[in-house]
Amino acid sequence: MKIFNKLNNIKKFPYYFASPLNFAIGTAAEQVYISNYVAKQNKKKLILLFPNYINKKKYSICNEYFFSKLETYEKKFLDKFFFFLFNILFNILLFFQRANYPDVGVSLLNLHGKQKIIDKIEVNKFFKNQFSLPKEDDSEFYDILKKNTKYSDEQKIVTIHFRDEIYRNDKGRRMYRNSSIKNSYDAINYLIDKGYFVIRVGNLSKDKFELKNNNFFDYSFSELISEKLDLFLIKNSSFFIGTQSGLTEIAYLFNVPVMVLNMYQLFEGYPKKKCDRGLFKKILYKKDEISLSDFMNLNPIYHNSLVHNSNYINDLDFIENDGLEVSNAIQNFERLYSKNILNEQSLIQKQFNKNLKEKIFDIYNFNIEKVNQNSNFLNPNEESLKNIRYNLFLNGAIMNINLNY
Repeated sequence: MKIFNKLNNIKKFPYYFASPLNFAIGTAAEQVYISNYVAKQNKKKLILLFPNYINKKKYSICNEYFFSKLETYEKKFLDKFFFFLFNILFNILLFFQRANYPDVGVSLLNLHGKQKIIDKIEVNKFFKNQFSLPKEDDSEFYDILKKNTKYSDEQKIVTIHFRDEIYRNDKGRRMYRNSSIKNSYDAINYLIDKGYFVIRVGNLSKDKFELKNNNFFDYSFSELISEKLDLFLIKNSSFFIGTQSGLTEIAYLFNVPVMVLNMYQLFEGYPKKKCDRGLFKKILYKKDEISLSDFMNLNPIYHNSLVHNSNYINDLDFIENDGLEVSNAIQNFERLYSKNILNEQSLIQKQFNKNLKEKIFDIYNFNIEKVNQNSNFLNPNEESLKNIRYNLFLNGAIMNINLNY
């Protein structure tokens, strides 16, 4: 795969290649919007490389429509020809490759090798007016929705997704990452009463919603599930309500305002854009409830992305948001959205974000110190690079309810 990286390094070559992770839609989405940023910085057009039919058995693909139809610029005939040609070449090389799936272009681990944690980048450059899907499919999406549900043209769409144990076959491990749909019923009824058409997205879910209303559609248990609709439902949402999982990254990709519920990670998966909000789970540290600020100030090892593989995770427990907390958070978020003031943050939210950025510097320095000590404890070199990436996206806000004590 060296040929693609060599072409990436040729300044006058008009294309930039990236091979986002094939099986995880969230990681793939993050790699795409960061790869596109790098391509534009180098004044190049992005070409996504992905497995085709000759490699699908060896490398399963999470959403072929995503890789083949996502547009970062209006492709002319020559662009389409080279997209096809280079993907054929990629798949021929991939067929004979015995190593792991290749990181062509931007690998999330080495993305910031030349960047410093003090560097500042305008986050809108990653998302604003960057990504689209074919317009003809957009029209077809609305026709399908109107034909199969009670949706009407004047309604705004809200999509909602809860990560549960079926997602990524998670039963019995890291269950703190999951949450129940049942605590969202009052919030969904509130949105319906406000005139929204609410859709539960995701093609793998444990439980059906015990909610029957013409303005609610449980897509996860419908016969309409398709790779195409998975994307268009989120893309055409007024806002997205989710958890720290892959589909939330799709909402970020399409610049949809995001409300993250049941957060359990603070730096990784923080609300990325200024308009986004997050609601944290209750946190227990060695069986005692602690504040979010106390959690932030724990030893950096508790914020390591691989803490779930260590004994330190046994010191922590997370209790999911109850129905009242979820309802209050979504009502507050919807009021901000309807008044077009999602970008406004309270003083306490701004102060928390300031503290958060200071803490990520401390964590970065902690990991650099481990690197200098030649320590392999929880991959400090990889963690320091991740710290740089996390720092770029600490732009949203935590709901005041998490910050008022």
